[in-house]
Amino acid sequence: MKKINCILLCTLILMWFLAGCSSDINEDLSFNEDNIDNSVIKGNTELAFHIFKGLNNKDRGKNIFISPISISTALTMTYQGAETTTKKEMISVLEYKSGEKSVLNESYNNLLRYLRDIDKGIELDINNSIWIGKGKKINSNFIDINKKVFDAYVNEIDFSKKDSAKKINGWINDSTDGK
Repeated sequence: MKKINCILLCTLILMWFLAGCSSDINEDLSFNEDNIDNSVIKGNTELAFHIFKGLNNKDRGKNIFISPISISTALTMTYQGAETTTKKEMISVLEYKSGEKSVLNESYNNLLRYLRDIDKGIELDINNSIWIGKGKKINSNFIDINKKVFDAYVNEIDFSKKDSAKKINGWINDSTDGK
């Protein structure tokens, strides 16, 4: 059951990243470009090429749109709770040189803000969320880091209720200004 909950949580995080959203959660939007570790940029680039290669093989001739930075961000958010074998495997998949969470977190904190400010003529809103099954205990450090580093909106929801998908989709609609 834990594995199913983890997979569901990861899938939900990924879905919201792919939705392309806006964030008003963290008011301090300053960043330091020098604090974006090159290994994070390189890892994101390698992961993007792997994803596009796989999609090209699978969906040849089709028009598709994905956001590799959204995928790597969602996985890095999930990585915050990973330990032992899972942690090791995730670092391998994410192509990060090191799994040092403090380096990843500082890099992402600055990278996401950098992307938001890169060009004032372009509106790029990034918003992340975590939906926790009602009554499930989640490590508070995991939640705190995802709120602080990734500006994640966190909400508890009863997945057994029929309207849970409607509530989540409503949040996505609001966060994307209906897009």
